[in-house]
Amino acid sequence: MFDAKPGKGDELGALLKAGRVIALAEAGTVTWYASTISDTSHGIFDTFETDEARQTHHDGQTPAHPGRSLMTCWPPRRSSAASTSSG
Repeated sequence: MFDAKPGKGDELGALLKAGRVIALAEAGTVTWYASTISDTSHGIFDTFETDEARQTHHDGQTPAHPGRSLMTCWPPRRSSAASTSSG
């Protein structure tokens, strides 16, 4: 989840929407969805063919993403479902 700084929710939402084109163009990206949860909270759900593709995505465009300056924290917080492993 991404929490926007005060007054930056719409701007962050627009950047995340635009980021879909970049993410889907990356080799190994299977799905990439951005969602608006509230005026200030947004989320991303993405999947990758391999762990290497996921790491390439996170090492590539993500660290320099202009949306970072609009967020209250970096890296974004993970939902409890995303951080729970089964097994």
